[in-house]
Amino acid sequence: MTVMNGPPSLWITINPTDTQDPVAQVFAGEDINLDNFDNTVGPDTHTRACIIAGDPYAAAKFFHFTVKIVLEELFGIKGHHHLSSIQCQEGIYGMVKGYIGMVEAQG
Repeated sequence: MTVMNGPPSLWITINPTDTQDPVAQVFAGEDINLDNFDNTVGPDTHTRACIIAGDPYAAAKFFHFTVKIVLEELFGIKGHHHLSSIQCQEGIYGMVKGYIGMVEAQG
């Protein structure tokens, strides 16, 4: 990729905080009204962290959702898994020539 397009213009790490995010809590099955959100209502910090820790699928789903939204909305990159194709349009940084995405696996 570097030979074809030159060195990276932007190098980022996306690391969303799932333990305190209300969207992650919704993925874990919590009843939170995101249209009328009030951060002073609901479980405390420890309880929210335990909810996410107890549901690794919800944490992974939240991570995937967040990365997908960043790629689509900021960079104009939309992947179609069932078609194995990528659709690009201009994002806030212009047109993306290429990108590489990696996810660390713990095991």
